[in-house]
Amino acid sequence: MDLGLKGKIVLITGASRGIGRAMASAFAAEGCDLMLTGRTTDALDRARTTLAGESGCRVGAVTADLAKPGSEGSVITAVKAAYGRLDILVNNAGAVRAGDFLELTDADWQGSYDLKLFGYIRMCRAAWP
Repeated sequence: MDLGLKGKIVLITGASRGIGRAMASAFAAEGCDLMLTGRTTDALDRARTTLAGESGCRVGAVTADLAKPGSEGSVITAVKAAYGRLDILVNNAGAVRAGDFLELTDADWQGSYDLKLFGYIRMCRAAWP
């Protein structure tokens, strides 16, 4: 399928495995250059190497924990240093703690919000300009 995305620069958070990794593969198949981010350097490096080898696209990777304020700046800086611009941001970072509603602690809930809500908001703010 040709979605007209060839040459676009795509940043995908949570890109080392699962849905994020699958989205990276789909964007690479469309001819996009990628910047992958996630919390685990080894997993990111494996994904980067595999995607670059399969697609021939440029694929960068930057390790970051988006639950931590300020990490979004280093990610955007890495994208701009590698490619000069960012066209598409895909917020997909992290899994939240699962469990019984009554047994999850306030810290469990806060950690989930720090990553899945505030991390996404901060990435959008940093990427917007």
